[in-house]
Amino acid sequence: MKYSDFLKELSKMLNINIATLHQSIINSEIKINNYLNHTSLRLIKQNFDFYLMSKAFDKYSIEYKKVSNSIHPTKLTDERGNVLKEISASDVGVLFSDEDVADSYFFEELYYDSDLEKTNIKTEIKEVIVFTKIPKNSIKIPVAGGKSYSPDFAYVLKFKNGDQKLYFIVETKDVISEKGLRDEEKYKIKHAEKFFDGKLKIKFKKQFSNDKILDLIQEIFTM
Repeated sequence: MKYSDFLKELSKMLNINIATLHQSIINSEIKINNYLNHTSLRLIKQNFDFYLMSKAFDKYSIEYKKVSNSIHPTKLTDERGNVLKEISASDVGVLFSDEDVADSYFFEELYYDSDLEKTNIKTEIKEVIVFTKIPKNSIKIPVAGGKSYSPDFAYVLKFKNGDQKLYFIVETKDVISEKGLRDEEKYKIKHAEKFFDGKLKIKFKKQFSNDKILDLIQEIFTM
């Protein structure tokens, strides 16, 4: 691959001016001729995206703004907003159990991706009107670096004053604590916390393997 073609392709991938990239390569004193190939382009893009994601909060400012857009169709609804009669099981989980689900669970069958998710789906909680496993990629939270992030569960809760509203989004991680997460997962969760912070009035919680979903929900009612 020619150096000029390498720069053009890298410029498109990173959305950075060619002159800026060229000067950066000169300043780095790297022997670029050894890396003029598509593998290098892919690795640079991958590491650049990770850099943006990891530095989004301590070096840059992240802000989410409301935009007008069509909501439907979704993984759960058609173009008119009508609830679909069925969806692909793989959008909910890759594992299956014939055990009973909680009465308040949105789906009739138990598809899940981890033992922690399975426990949640079987757990009946009186304050929960309905809850669901969020189908894969149906909620996409933008993440610095061009990626997106999708949480696992959504809960509609009933409050003492009679209010019924979507109030609780849960991200399950079947590890003991945050120390068990990969760095990329930690940064994505930080973006989700920022996304749900304040304006949306929806609580976002991380759930690890030693956290019971009942306890997390009870925390909301004691706040």
